[in-house]
Amino acid sequence: MKFNERLKKLRTDRSLSHEDVAELLGMRRQSYAYLESKVDDKKAETIIKLASFYNVSTDYLLGVSDFPQPFSNEEQKLLNDIVDEDLKEWITTELNNFSKEDLQKLRVLWDLMNK
Repeated sequence: MKFNERLKKLRTDRSLSHEDVAELLGMRRQSYAYLESKVDDKKAETIIKLASFYNVSTDYLLGVSDFPQPFSNEEQKLLNDIVDEDLKEWITTELNNFSKEDLQKLRVLWDLMNK
């Protein structure tokens, strides 16, 4: 599914009109409608290709996140609950450097510690 198709689906799934979304975003209705109809998918495809090439999230490339690897909803909720910013930065930096196998080992260790 293309970007503009996903955008339209998100809006219609919430029973919102172009006007509703445009007002919430502080933009003109025509500007929002354009995003759903004529967005150049080549730009989105290029961003996806670059993210895949560098093995980072598209959010990281677009400046939405400072963390190269995406977090699951559960991981993001846990991070949001950490109030110590230094600890949060250490966790996210270190976890991004772990291999999948190392993360699985860490999970087993965590589970053992919590028994």
